[in-house]
Amino acid sequence: MLNWISALRITPFGVATGLSLAAAYLLLRPGRSHNPTRPWGDRKTPLTRLLETGATATQLRPPLRGFHTYLVGFHPMKENPERQWIAHHWCRLANDEFAECVMFDGKTWHLWDTGTDRQPGDDLPFGEPKLAWSFNHAGELQPWLQALRDRELGINTEARRASREDLVDHAHPQSGADALQGRFERPTRDIPGVQERRARIESKGH
Repeated sequence: MLNWISALRITPFGVATGLSLAAAYLLLRPGRSHNPTRPWGDRKTPLTRLLETGATATQLRPPLRGFHTYLVGFHPMKENPERQWIAHHWCRLANDEFAECVMFDGKTWHLWDTGTDRQPGDDLPFGEPKLAWSFNHAGELQPWLQALRDRELGINTEARRASREDLVDHAHPQSGADALQGRFERPTRDIPGVQERRARIESKGH
């Protein structure tokens, strides 16, 4: 689905500060009562809290207070799937399994086509609203765009995909996963664990 990387920039000073504050928190934190508005997911681990504290100590001017995680993904436009770009998010970790993110180019409906090196965009967000979609099959993303992201951030998408194979059994079917099938200029193939909700229900009925 989303190819992404989260990076927290920390320094030795930030690590030391984080260790001290995390230890104090674990010793002094009060009991937690049930809150029905809290999102589902496990509590943050000490390591997660340590990284957040280190990021807070070293990132003196983040875009928003408490948003420490940088997440990078890709989006196609539903009406024109070959119109694709890299989407930059700033996120806060509500817990170890739930992140809340903001984007500065729009959200689900994009008004600002910022463009890429190969696809010029607009100088100001005065464009027609475009519905952004997700990639759900291998091969849908333009190869040059993935290569650009990997080069700029120093990561290997294939290695990261392989490291997450143990998550396949936890994937849930989603509506719209097959909405863009047949609309890309390249051959595509299924991704294990990514399945249209309707297809999953029908397969269970046989």
